[in-house]
Amino acid sequence: MIPPPRSRAPLRPPARGFTLIEVLVVIVIVGILVTFATLSIGNRALTDRLESEARRLQQLFAMAGEDAEMHGAEIGFVYTDQGYAFVTIGPNGRWVPIPDGALRPREVKEPITLSLRVEGRLVPPTPLADLIAAGKAAMADAEKAQQKDSAAQPVAGVAGATLSANEAGKKMDDKDKQDDDKNSKALKPQAMFLSSGEATAISVDVAAPGVADVYRLEIDNLGRSKLGVLGGGK
Repeated sequence: MIPPPRSRAPLRPPARGFTLIEVLVVIVIVGILVTFATLSIGNRALTDRLESEARRLQQLFAMAGEDAEMHGAEIGFVYTDQGYAFVTIGPNGRWVPIPDGALRPREVKEPITLSLRVEGRLVPPTPLADLIAAGKAAMADAEKAQQKDSAAQPVAGVAGATLSANEAGKKMDDKDKQDDDKNSKALKPQAMFLSSGEATAISVDVAAPGVADVYRLEIDNLGRSKLGVLGGGK
């Protein structure tokens, strides 16, 4: 008797791997997703920087208004091609930058940009060189004042010393006037915070290339501020 044939298990097809084209397509897709994710994170970080800069300006404007009222002195705002500064009137009657403290000159780093409108009119920035020149002039005025004080002190035991000192002081005054005439280009603020509590009506836009959000800070004639976002997704 012949035994029945054994049933054979069906043969499984060999496992199919990925072709080179499929692997390349996956790599390209992953690369695109990573690029979009990186751009999104980068724009988010830059947007946060814009908001931080705008809020800092808002706080500084409020501080400038308070200081002007408290000290009874006018404080100006100068928008430069590399940042901004707050200025006050120096002993010689010229506007000079406030050198230190919260109202010290500040740099706005790229890619962040500022644009200033005064009473609705776009205002060009002041060259940074003018601000630096005003600061140097203020330092020179302080040194000259010390020299005048020293020259005005009489020397004991020397006849005519007081008269000579006064003559020297007069010569220094004449020389200073000549120097001031040579460097007569005075720094002028684009906006002011008055001791009466009033202010120049301005708006400052804080923006960056490739970022939809533009932060606009507005100051009215009473020194009140309002911060908003233009054209953003918030």
